[in-house]
Amino acid sequence: MDYEKIVVPLVKAVQEQQEQIDQLRAQIKFMIAMQNKIPSDKITTEGDE
Repeated sequence: MDYEKIVVPLVKAVQEQQEQIDQLRAQIKFMIAMQNKIPSDKITTEGDE
């Protein structure tokens, strides 16, 4: 098997996955920060209204 031909695409794929992970972590951090700003009595779930 010619590993040299698959190494570059595999490295690129891992880099892209890491970018997605970093973006998701940032979103989670933002959502947690927003959740902490909302008083718990103002949070509703579907069907609670």
